[in-house]
Amino acid sequence: MFKRQYYYLIAGLPDLALEQGVQNFNLRALLDEVLEQVHPKDQLLVRQLFLAYDHQNIHNLLQGREDLFDEKAWYSLDFLKENLDHPEDEMPTYLTDIIRKFRLGHELGDSSYEYHNMAHFAWSRFYQTINEYSKNDFLRTWFSFDQILRNIQSAWMCRKLGMSIEEQLVGYEEEIEAFVKNNLPDFGLKRELTLGEEI
Repeated sequence: MFKRQYYYLIAGLPDLALEQGVQNFNLRALLDEVLEQVHPKDQLLVRQLFLAYDHQNIHNLLQGREDLFDEKAWYSLDFLKENLDHPEDEMPTYLTDIIRKFRLGHELGDSSYEYHNMAHFAWSRFYQTINEYSKNDFLRTWFSFDQILRNIQSAWMCRKLGMSIEEQLVGYEEEIEAFVKNNLPDFGLKRELTLGEEI
């Protein structure tokens, strides 16, 4: 993931086991500890791992849901509340795009800017931004997998509930069509993905 090797940092990370749960695990504290010990250029890579929390927080704040604020995000609640009306230049462009699109929709009274559509737009811009602008192969690969997995979960639930799949998926048109047009129980995943059978 990083050009620099952090053997001491990795050796000091807490041991986590899925079957033991995460009762005493504090992700924010771990993030702060990691950021203190890595090179400034690598801090930017670590931040990219947590960008999704920021766009979810912005989305919820714009909907008046401050109670859903997630502390794992990079930007604090106070910072976001101060800057929602005038997004800061230091924020990634896709975050300011989300804010501006929401504000414009409200000014126009456009129903397409409702909660679900804004969430869909936010996730689309997030994956697009990582894919196009991240220079780190690991991050691009990880978030590509994350997008595929979320789409698989959404497509499966839509099929189960009899909902339109096309409106729920995030990605390029040809990727979404692959789900929409595939009538196989597994969406043809066994043939298309290395992890298809496990998923």
